[in-house]
Amino acid sequence: MPTKGKSYADYAGLIIMGAVVCLMVIAVLAVAVFSWGWSWFVGRPRPLSRHIRRTLPLRQFSGQEEQATCPICLEHYRDGDVVRRLPDCGQVFHQSCVDRWFDTHSTCPICRERVVPYVAGGEVEMAAIGN
Repeated sequence: MPTKGKSYADYAGLIIMGAVVCLMVIAVLAVAVFSWGWSWFVGRPRPLSRHIRRTLPLRQFSGQEEQATCPICLEHYRDGDVVRRLPDCGQVFHQSCVDRWFDTHSTCPICRERVVPYVAGGEVEMAAIGN
């Protein structure tokens, strides 16, 4: 209700300003949903990108390592198994086990450390057995 001496036209600017602010907030949220995905808003895990996955080191297991069991499948490693050691936390997994995990998550299955591209010598390296 307008106060004495003020008309509805005096409040029109405030109403329009409020509508513009609301529309800007909605636009920012829409851009965020399309950029980061809905999972960012609802807290669901996101898959690890194929680009980052390709940078993570692969190697063949040799029996002279401290960790002898894959924490995902609980199977003992055998000589020649292809394993992946995550660079930041050092956890080791069968490649097939951890890659299935990365289809739906972007963190380590054990410590939940965020997985980032493996960088050696200042450049991102594409991992391959024997590197």
